[in-house]
Amino acid sequence: MELIYHRLAVKDVREIARSHAEISEKVHERFWLDLESALEKIRRYPGQHPDQCFPKIRRRNLKKFPFHIIFEEHVGIVRVMVVRHHRRKSSFGMRRK
Repeated sequence: MELIYHRLAVKDVREIARSHAEISEKVHERFWLDLESALEKIRRYPGQHPDQCFPKIRRRNLKKFPFHIIFEEHVGIVRVMVVRHHRRKSSFGMRRK
């Protein structure tokens, strides 16, 4: 399954990664590994992880960091819409097209 990223999801990740890089290079690397692992699982198993608030949307939590990925499954592709902290409002980024 091909992954496509919303331009603002790319911005989300850059901001998160930058803040982790300010903490330490090790934390920054661990964040990237966790993100890449979650994205690979989404690519392999896109039908898992429905979001309770938005039934057509899927949600995948990162294992080691308090962030999750919001994505939509379409025929042949998965579109990553948002990467956000667990404490963000559930509506954050949900209007992205």
